[in-house]
Amino acid sequence: MRRAWLLGIAVTCLVGCQPPAPDRLVFFSVGQGDSAAFVSRGTAILIDTGPRNGDYDAGERIVVPRLKRLGVSHVGAIILSHPDLDHIGGTAAVLKAYPEAKLMMSSTFRSHPKLQEALRSWGRADQVQWLKEGDRIEIGNAKLEVACPPWLDEKKDNDGSLFVLLNVGAATAYFPGDAPGTVEREVELRRRWTAQVMKVSHHGSGSSTPEDVIEQLKPTYAVLSAGRNNTYLHPHGESLVRLAAHNVVIWRTDMQGDCTFEVSEKGFQPVP
Repeated sequence: MRRAWLLGIAVTCLVGCQPPAPDRLVFFSVGQGDSAAFVSRGTAILIDTGPRNGDYDAGERIVVPRLKRLGVSHVGAIILSHPDLDHIGGTAAVLKAYPEAKLMMSSTFRSHPKLQEALRSWGRADQVQWLKEGDRIEIGNAKLEVACPPWLDEKKDNDGSLFVLLNVGAATAYFPGDAPGTVEREVELRRRWTAQVMKVSHHGSGSSTPEDVIEQLKPTYAVLSAGRNNTYLHPHGESLVRLAAHNVVIWRTDMQGDCTFEVSEKGFQPVP
């Protein structure tokens, strides 16, 4: 009996005393769109939710299943960069699976008519944390700083994309939404951010990621989120050449699928 009891303790420790999985940053392969999650001890921070086109809902088919597979039981925040459907299309499905999630967006889009329509359809018209320039957010062990470029009705939504700098110890990652290169340059002049991992703006369009922005950020890795054989021909050769010229290691969701980085003492390290 005593031997069986001790064996039971040993088995319990093997099952229940495993060290927690390392914190991870995952760029989901959602097709022609964007969605990434920082996951720590079962809690996720989501930046964009992927596209929704016709019968294809990246939130339902990709993002929620991936979060479940990563052991996510709680979403602390869904941060939406701008109102385009390739970035917010999966939000309803994510909110259905994780209704506790707090929605966050740049206050520059507060009066955006299509966004207000989407918020009403999600039942969140009055439940958004509107972010301002320079706001800082802490969720678990993650610290986020945001920049909010201005947006006017006559401009494209991309111009008002929310910028996010994610920091977890020595690990840093940069998210510029779909901002054009001129806006990236303006934000970097103000912020002087550096980041190990750079989410390449606007799926690697030719006008994104200007050389001086790369020089300021000093990224080790760049992640390009684009659909395989997409009609926009993203990523464009100009962006790829600029990144390669600075010896930045390029990861592509259209070629490699989900792109994953683990947090270590040295910062983000890629997971093959």
